[in-house]
Amino acid sequence: MNKHLSEIARLIGNEIEKHKSSYYIKFKKNQRVDFKNNDRIYFLSAGCVSFYRYNDDVLTITKDAPFMLGLAQMKSEVKSHYVRCNTECEMWGISISDACILFDSKALWGHAFDILTDQVQEYFKREHMILQKNTYGIINEHLKHIWEMDEEVRKKTSIYSYILTRNHISRSAIHKIVREMMIAGDIIVNRGRLIDFKCPEKAV
Repeated sequence: MNKHLSEIARLIGNEIEKHKSSYYIKFKKNQRVDFKNNDRIYFLSAGCVSFYRYNDDVLTITKDAPFMLGLAQMKSEVKSHYVRCNTECEMWGISISDACILFDSKALWGHAFDILTDQVQEYFKREHMILQKNTYGIINEHLKHIWEMDEEVRKKTSIYSYILTRNHISRSAIHKIVREMMIAGDIIVNRGRLIDFKCPEKAV
C-alpha cells in the first residue's frame, strides 16, 4: 500500500480506536478471522494478513498494517472471503452499524472508497495473472509480480508457496516450468527465491 493509502487507513483507524464501542483484539499467527455471521469491520493496526476465498481456500491478496478489513463486505450479505493472520496481528473492531454512523459523522466514506479502489485494483491484477492461455503464462505472470516486489519482501517470498496458494496448479507443474525457464536463462532461482527475472514473453 502506498503512503497516501497508509495515511488514510491510519486516519480511519484512529477514529475507530477513539470510538466508545470499539474494542482491541490480538490474533495469533495463522489465526483465522471470519466475516460470516460477523457484523464488524476491523482496523489492522499491526501485522500482516491474507484474504482467502471461502469456496476454495485460494489466497487472493495480502495486506500489511495499517489496513481496514471488511470494508468490501459492509453493505453486502455475501461474505466471500475470510482472513488469516500471517503474523501476530493487532486489530480494533467496531460494529458495521456504528462504523456507518462514524463514517457519516467524520466524513470518512471518501477515504474508505480510496482503500476499496486499491483493493479492487489488486483483484484486477490477480485476474490478469491467472487468466493466461496456459500454465506457463500463469507462472510467468506470478514471477513477474514477485520480481516487482520490494527486494526485502522478495527475498522472503518462496515462489512455489506464492504460486501454489493462489492457484490450482500442482507443485510438479510449477517445478517443471521453473526448471525450463532456468535452463533457458530467463530466471535465476536459489532455494525457492527469485534472484533474477528477464521478463520472458515467449509461449504466453
